[in-house]
Amino acid sequence: MDEAELLGAIENSAATQYLNKSHSRTFSLNVFKINAQQLIMFAQHIGDPMFGVDLMSEKNAVAGTQAHREINRLAHNFLCAAMTLVEHTRNFMREHYVGTEVYVLYGNEIRSLFAEDPLSQFVQNLRNYMVHKGLPNSQMFLEMTNNPNATKDNQEFVSGVRYPVATLTKWDKWSAAAKSYMAASGAHIDILKLAVEYNKKTVEFQAWLDEALKSHHQQDLSDLSVLQMQLAQVQSKNTAGHKPQSIERQSKLPEFGFSSTEMQRLQLLCDEILSELSTQVVGPHPGERFPSDRPLAGHLTKDDLVGPVAGWLNDADGNQVFVFHETSSGLKGFSESTYEKMEQLLDTILEAEWPSNTLSRDFLQKVFLDWCRSSDLDSKPGNFCGTLSRQAERAVKTLSAWVPIANLETQAPFEFGLGTISPISADMINARHAELLSSQTGNEEEISLMIDRIRKEMQGWAAVTMTIRAEPEFASERISAISNDTVALLNFFSPAASNPRLQCPVAPLGSEYVPMSHSLVFGEGHFSYSQQMLQQELVHWRISEADVHNLRNNGLSYVSNLVSGESISEFDAAVRGSVLLFANGIVESKWENRLVYTLASMEKLLLKHNMEYAEFNVAERMSRLISLTYGEVSQIRTQVLKAYRLRNQRNGMLFSHSEKISYFNFVSLAHEVIRHAFANATVFQSQEKFIDSIEKRSFSDDV
Repeated sequence: MDEAELLGAIENSAATQYLNKSHSRTFSLNVFKINAQQLIMFAQHIGDPMFGVDLMSEKNAVAGTQAHREINRLAHNFLCAAMTLVEHTRNFMREHYVGTEVYVLYGNEIRSLFAEDPLSQFVQNLRNYMVHKGLPNSQMFLEMTNNPNATKDNQEFVSGVRYPVATLTKWDKWSAAAKSYMAASGAHIDILKLAVEYNKKTVEFQAWLDEALKSHHQQDLSDLSVLQMQLAQVQSKNTAGHKPQSIERQSKLPEFGFSSTEMQRLQLLCDEILSELSTQVVGPHPGERFPSDRPLAGHLTKDDLVGPVAGWLNDADGNQVFVFHETSSGLKGFSESTYEKMEQLLDTILEAEWPSNTLSRDFLQKVFLDWCRSSDLDSKPGNFCGTLSRQAERAVKTLSAWVPIANLETQAPFEFGLGTISPISADMINARHAELLSSQTGNEEEISLMIDRIRKEMQGWAAVTMTIRAEPEFASERISAISNDTVALLNFFSPAASNPRLQCPVAPLGSEYVPMSHSLVFGEGHFSYSQQMLQQELVHWRISEADVHNLRNNGLSYVSNLVSGESISEFDAAVRGSVLLFANGIVESKWENRLVYTLASMEKLLLKHNMEYAEFNVAERMSRLISLTYGEVSQIRTQVLKAYRLRNQRNGMLFSHSEKISYFNFVSLAHEVIRHAFANATVFQSQEKFIDSIEKRSFSDDV
């Protein structure tokens, strides 16, 4: 078959029709899932005594009443969505699968799980009650119960929303199975328990049905795979003889050269921009609004400036202009629209491989502005591409860099990411001192002062060391970015990562954050100045050779491969983003800020996309990933939801004791989740498949 015939065969295949039908079925399932998630989340919120007590207090009567209304709205939507899914699934199977083996299996499963099941029949009957009779009577409650594990007097508060069974039984249309559910429930039916149990049962059944349908269409899917392979082969043959002519590139050009096509395109842009260079009439300087009392550190004059000055000013009409060329006729420059054209030119240059890997944007702009100045003074402007190539060839060098890391010591160098974490030893500084003294005679005093400052600020700390071939400013930007990511990813293994009470001040030197307070106190003959650290529990991290060996066995080697962010799987990219967010929280001195970063870290790792209901899914997936038993799932889920509520309700106030415990628990759990992700790195290439595997986890005590 040719390409058109294969495309038609694929479109009309049984497998494609099955996949399209399955896709349409997901819409009804989504309606149920989201309504169930919203009801469960809100019921859990009310069921947390810390919030339930407030909602039922007299001062919050209005909020409490609205919460009661809202839980009824969500329950109504949940029940209606449940029956919508039942009907849609039934109609789907009748329309497409009557008379097949999978339809028989479906019928057996329905009879086994739902037909006489008290829970399922109660949900169906309650929906009929709510739609045809009215909203059932419900109660928001707050009770004191005995709990041997409680911290005070074996007593604890329990809150929530429930249906009184006595009022429900007055309705005469309950089925026998629904009546048995009410009888077994005692005096009340808890809305949260009802929603959780029915949601679990329904989602598991729908997952079973998906697998059953997939098995039923196994041969169809296999046939589709064959057609897709044949299409790929035909398309490959069709394109083999029509390869686009490659633009002359590396093998035919010098290291810093452009192809003729690139040169022509760039020169047209340069000539257009140059034609718009014009004299700018600059408006008056606004002057100082009031004199400053700040002491002068120095006085800068025009004679102190090196090279031409470039910058933004206002013209006589108040429009912004970019001036960079001082001539006898006045200042010349670009309007905002012409400046944008220059930005587009720089973007175009950076589309080529060698400039994007060796030249900074500032370097390109400087070369272009110098070319504009010289071209404005010359009646025959030179070729810009040639100018840029010559300037780049002179500027690009092989450079070594050491980026000091504040508050980190290492016993010996070890490789991590794109560089090495090395100690800045006294011997290393002495060696650099000797080299400078031997190469620059006459500057001994200045060199010694500089080395003394380096020794004071850097000796003993570790550094990110690496080698790069580039123009110096690009090298500085690139090394700075790599160093920031390197240190952040490394910080995941610091003592503060797993201990939420600690702050990690490990960062590239100069960007470390150690919060201080300063105060002047004076009056009645007294004067004092004091300063103190606001965060007392700081961790100065020291890494021995033995530590490195242990860390490599606990994820350090894996994380080392994530530093560049290139040539990694989609799952690895999600882990990388999660670790970086988590690490941003480690260096925060305020716990509420660390909580925000840690929640964002979990969302980066555990959400398939930003349209998912974050609180419900993060709580569910965290708990299922790290729990050993189903009993632990509920406990961990509760801790995660408390963290979300804590984030949403902070107003700059200090954490209470119970809030601190919730914060400590959540951050520790999040750290464990990321470690579980490390362990799965060789198993999954896709974040979606990792999440799917979490949702399919089963537990021996899951009933």
